[in-house]
Amino acid sequence: MNRKICYTLALALLMGVLPAAMPQAPAEKSATEKSAAEKSTVEKSTAEKSTTERGFPSWAPQRSEMEPPVELQSIADKRITLKLADTSRSVYEAIGKQAGISVLFDPDYVARPVSVDLNGVSLEDALKTVALESATFWRPVTSSSIFIAADNPTKRREIEPQIIKSFYLPNISQAIDMQDLVNALRSILQIDRVQQLYSANTIIVRGTPDQLILTQKLINDISEAKKKAGEYRLEFKISELVNEKKLNSRNYVLVLEPHQIGKLRIGSRVPILAQEKDKQITYLDLGKNIDSQVTSESDHTVGLRMTVEFSDVAPGGSARGAGVGEQHHGDPDLKQMRMETSATLELAKPTVVGTLDDPVNNHTFQIEVTATRLDGFKDGQ
Repeated sequence: MNRKICYTLALALLMGVLPAAMPQAPAEKSATEKSAAEKSTVEKSTAEKSTTERGFPSWAPQRSEMEPPVELQSIADKRITLKLADTSRSVYEAIGKQAGISVLFDPDYVARPVSVDLNGVSLEDALKTVALESATFWRPVTSSSIFIAADNPTKRREIEPQIIKSFYLPNISQAIDMQDLVNALRSILQIDRVQQLYSANTIIVRGTPDQLILTQKLINDISEAKKKAGEYRLEFKISELVNEKKLNSRNYVLVLEPHQIGKLRIGSRVPILAQEKDKQITYLDLGKNIDSQVTSESDHTVGLRMTVEFSDVAPGGSARGAGVGEQHHGDPDLKQMRMETSATLELAKPTVVGTLDDPVNNHTFQIEVTATRLDGFKDGQ
């Protein structure tokens, strides 16, 4: 009896000990995993802190921003025939069923009654028609699904994908031309994020797919216009006349691009002794100044805008008897003749654009211009 009781107690003790010992392994494993997790968290936090300390940004653009826009598969092959007067939601779903695409709607979208009569039109044209009638817009989500939302600026900003693209500008070499292009993108296409790289002749633009398509078209149009126009050679012949008898003439040549302002400066810098006591000398630019600009073009003519200015020291006064290069005392008497004019010139034909009368000696200066196109417009000539 005692032996049986002892056996029972031993068995009970053994059964009590084993369950108490068995959970120790999982507990130890849980503690190990917890320690490893804490260590991983500390390492990750340390790495993020190190990255921030090195100056790297704590954000990165979404992956979709760097990928090309999503396009529907074989959108050009889908033909839609539908005559239906119902809500815009039902019409969209009917088009999606024919095209084999899924149609998703914005949670805030409110359907409107529309009526469509489509006969064998493309899927894109069908969607454009419904979008116009229902004041909505759609965007591909995947190659076989589209998303519909109300067409307003808020939804456009929320849903429109943003793409980053660089544009090389081969025919835009001057900084002012590049700045004009950037101003056009910002004011006309409403693209705010444009970065100019003058050294690489490139701009980087971030915008919607539609904005980038229009950007490319605008750049192509500007590049084609510059390539087609080429350069012009303007030859200025200035003749000095007395009683319609030519005394002398001088020729000057300027090469410029359309709409670019070309400048000719022919003359001398005349020293003027402003204050005789302190021997302070200033200089005046005297001579012939010609500013010209080709403002319009056709196959055989160009429009030209010009400003011509002649200036010199007038004989008499404090400068009497002084020649060019000599030092003048006090304020000299200056004579100045100025002309602003616009003219249409036939290419390669000399044209008199104006005259200037010298009030001092009754001489007349005649300005004659010959415009020659150096390249471009070969098909039109």
